[in-house]
Amino acid sequence: MLSIIKDEGPHVLATGLGPTIAGYGVEGAMKFGVYEIMKPITKSIIDNQAIAYITASIFAGAVASILLCPMESLRIRQVTDPEYADRGLLTGLPKLIKDEGLLSTFSGIWAMLAKQ
Repeated sequence: MLSIIKDEGPHVLATGLGPTIAGYGVEGAMKFGVYEIMKPITKSIIDNQAIAYITASIFAGAVASILLCPMESLRIRQVTDPEYADRGLLTGLPKLIKDEGLLSTFSGIWAMLAKQ
């Protein structure tokens, strides 16, 4: 780590921090919010409360993962691609979408859903 700081400067350690904070902030808020909304809905459909709440949780996790995907795509790009390293969230995400298309930001969706 010291060699990285010496060679590239301390700012390089914060590369990808913007999309990480924004992405996981939205992900956490959506996971909680969607879960709270889905609990009464699933409870009205499924008699078993535990299964209803697990179903609500699965749904909330899926929605949150879908919303997190573009931020994770940008974060990984910022860390691995020098063209994106100095770009922040507000300039990096539009560039990624322009260069590769919106759907490319969801290329990791299956991995994101699997970790839920």
